[in-house]
Formats: sequence, structure tokens, C-alpha cells
Amino acid sequence: MRVSLVRVLPLSWNLPMRLNYKNTKQLVVGLAVTTALTGCGNPDGVYHEALEWFGARTQYKNPIPPSSQIQAIHNAAPFIVDLHADTLLHPDAGGDDGYRLLVNEEREGHVDINRMIEGNVAMEVFAAASKGSLDIAGDTIPWITGYYTDDDGVKHSRYNYVRDPNVWEYDDENSPYAEHYAWVSMERDLATYFYRVSGMPCTTWYEDGGWSLDWGITSECTEFDPERMYIVRLLETAKKLHRAANLDSRIKLIKAQSDLDDLIARRQNGEALVGAMLSTEGIYFRSDVSTPEGEAALTSAYHELYDAGFRMFALTHFIDNDYGGSSTGMARAHDELGLGREIKAEGLHFAKEVVDNNTILDLAHASRATFVNLVDYALERNVPVVVSHTGLAEIPGTDETCRNSRNLYDQEIINVAATGGVIGIGFAEAFICDTKPIAWAKAVRHAVDVITDAGLTVTDAGCAESGADNCTTLVNGVDHVALGTDYDGGVETYTDIDSLNQYTEALICEKTWWKTNCLDNPFTVEEAYKILGGNSLAVMRKILPQ
Repeated sequence: MRVSLVRVLPLSWNLPMRLNYKNTKQLVVGLAVTTALTGCGNPDGVYHEALEWFGARTQYKNPIPPSSQIQAIHNAAPFIVDLHADTLLHPDAGGDDGYRLLVNEEREGHVDINRMIEGNVAMEVFAAASKGSLDIAGDTIPWITGYYTDDDGVKHSRYNYVRDPNVWEYDDENSPYAEHYAWVSMERDLATYFYRVSGMPCTTWYEDGGWSLDWGITSECTEFDPERMYIVRLLETAKKLHRAANLDSRIKLIKAQSDLDDLIARRQNGEALVGAMLSTEGIYFRSDVSTPEGEAALTSAYHELYDAGFRMFALTHFIDNDYGGSSTGMARAHDELGLGREIKAEGLHFAKEVVDNNTILDLAHASRATFVNLVDYALERNVPVVVSHTGLAEIPGTDETCRNSRNLYDQEIINVAATGGVIGIGFAEAFICDTKPIAWAKAVRHAVDVITDAGLTVTDAGCAESGADNCTTLVNGVDHVALGTDYDGGVETYTDIDSLNQYTEALICEKTWWKTNCLDNPFTVEEAYKILGGNSLAVMRKILPQ
């Protein structure tokens, strides 16, 4: 089965990283001031406060709890899984040793081990990102976002040009959009500030762009290798999770089916335990598979990440790369598709490694063209894919906020389900056009209904081989939607991870004259358990190595 390209433009280019924060300048000022004053930065200084504000805002730290009945239902959920959190990218409260995940008395951010246990979370997928443009965090700040000059010599903010929702075809390869969102050496790599000021090793620092001379990387860090910098960033992030797991027995790393078996058994015996899996949010180390040596190098890089514990892989983040197109990458490319860059040979090679080694393909942040390419590949290989954290573009009654480049259109939802995979729906306004739990539940209901109404069928191979009749069944959408919060990822959410019972309530509560924030067609408790984690667990059961 081949998935057809669905033309879904125009797009509005609003990112789910809350770009319309009125005070985004606080982040930028914090970055600049802290770097200037401390040289290598101090996570407890201005930067730390700015990052906490930008990276993990919560509307209600202590929301009114649901009824005891709802709480009991939530606590009885057998296996709650969140497919995406960016917690490891934040500075640690007690030094760069994993403490932020463990010791967080002020309950900063969205996620830590104590709150995961309070929220009955069985498993969290922790992402590692290695590259991003500071343009995505800026507003109209000339000395950060910069200007471009048009043919008449008039200066314009790059940010305003890129974000103009009325301009959705970028044909000029010399445009600022092409310069800053295609694969180029970018002067304002946002990840640089995270790694530099978080106290990470100097081998993770950016050298090729602006301000590198001020940081004196070459003289201070003789072991710095620009060709390995982006993979080293991923590996160093993985070490934070490993250190946390070594310090606290309540965290169990999930790398294989046997780890899942152990996690489930111990939780059933009443042990307070949370599984943790590593995922990449973009692969930005350079690659070229046009030669046997290049293929071998990319295979080696994959296995280096595999050995570090990574079991879920997204190829792109906010910008295009050697592997494929980003959802916020080039709007048009040499292939003249209006859906972003297609996957490249390097991307297919890496995807093959992911599938061959029983790990999970994540389509989050993929351009629409690369998305189709990866769905086709998954169908060819008969493996499920996930979209770890996304939103929906066609939720009934929503506005243009949801019709942005990061969100999935109905046909794309169906295409993921056709692979047997799951869609993790996030909590931020740009994902669901609101932050309230009922808005998330409505998005889930829409996705479930769209998949169910599509009439997809699945054939039981064993049944068919036996010669039995009626081996084909209809696909039920309730088996293909999941939790993908994007906690600690630069988004504002209604609650933290300890209050996921609010979302359980939104899925199952019955609407009355006095309780209106409920679905017209609520889910059953068993269906809610699938959405909250059962579906994600099923995909992991199908894919992960024994």
C-alpha cells in the first residue's frame, strides 16, 4: 500500500514552542547576560530562571482534584505512558548529574520522578535534541534574530519574514527562510546555549557560528571535534538519564522486552517504579552514504546511539538536515513539492537501521513529504511508526491556531494508523487550540473517529495461513491514539505530570447540566486506559528487541 501525498497548504507556520510568548525576551536576555557574566554560565543564575520560565510553564500547579471515583479509576490504570518529554535538556538543580529528575523540592518544570509516581505514570520517553535555531525563540529582536535586506536596501526582521502566515511558498533559495531553516551552518544554534550553560562538557559546544571566539572553544577544549559534536550532544544527554537511574532505583531504563516485563511485574507487586526510554529529537551529525565508507560510518553512528540506550528515533527537529525535511524546514525544495523536503538516501539508510535493529521510528517534526516517505517505508517493512508529540489540524470548531506545520491533517492520522502505529497528542495550545483537558479529550475523540470512519482493515496472517474465513477486521481508532505531552519542551500546559487524572476525567466523564466540560461521546474506562498507555505499550511490544 502506498500513501498518497495530500496537499494541505497553505500553512500558518506557527510552532508549538510557544513563539507568541509576550516576554520571550526574558529568555534571550537571560542567555546573553548569564553567558557574558559567567563565561561558562551558571544554571542557578539568570539563565536558569529564564529557562524555567520558557521551557515549562504550568497554568495550575495544584488544580482542583477530580472526584474520588475518578482518582480511583486513574490510579487503577495498568500502564500510563507519555511518549515525549524534554526534561533532560534542562539544567539540573544539583549539578549536572541527573538530580533535576530526582531532587526537585520546588517542583520546577513539568516532570520529575516524584511527580511521575504521584501521577501513576508507568513510563516516560525522554528526548535528546542536538540542534535548533535561536530564531524559533526570538521575537523581533534585531541583535538576536537579525535582519535581512531586500533589493531596495530596506531591512526586515528575519522572524517577521519567516512567520508571515500569508507567505507559504518560499521559492527563492537566497531568502532568509532558506538561509536559516535549511541545512546550513547556523550562527544562532539554540541548543548551544542549553548545552553550554547547563554545565555540559565542552565537546558539546558550538564552534562554527557567532560568538564562538568569545567562548574560546579551541583553546579551552582541545578534545572538541566539530564532526562529532551533534552525536556527542545526544550521548551526553543520555548520560544524564543513566546517572539518574544509577542514583535512584525508582527509575528503570527500558531497552528491551525483558525490561518491560520486569517493569510491569514489579509495578504489579506494588513497587514505585517508572520506566524511562531514550529518544532522539533530530539527527544532526553530518552524513553521506554515497560511498561504502559513508554507509559504514552512518551505521556505526546508529549503533553508538543504540548502545547508549536510544530506542526511539526522530530524524528531524526544527530544521532540515542530511536525512530529510523538517515540518518547520523549507516550504519548497528542488523537488518542487509544496510539502517540504523529501527524505534523503541518508534518511532511508538510517530508517533501515532503526527497523532492522528493532527500534522505533518517530515521525514527529517530519516535513509532510518526509512523513509520507517514512509511512511508505513502514508499510513496506510492515512495522508501526509513532508520532511522539503532535497536534491535530482539523479538530471541529477550532481556529487557525491548530492548522500549523507541526500538526497532522486527517489523512496523515489515518496513514499512521495504517502502519499499526500510534499518534501522541500533546497538551499545548498550538497542538489542540486550547490547554484545557477537555480540549485534549476532544482532539483524541476526533482522531479516534477519523481513523475508525476510514474503514481500514487488518488481516490476521496466522488466521489467513490456516485457511480460515473472516480473518480481516476493521481498524478501531481507539487503538491508535496515545499520550504525547511534550512536557518540559517549551510549552505551557494546564497541569504537570502529577495531575494526569485531569485528563483521565476528561476522557470518561459524562456530560450533565451541571458538568459541561465532558465529551458528548465519552470513552469507556478500558478505552481510556488504551489511550493513556496501552496503545503505546502495544507498539513497544511489537518492536523492541527481546
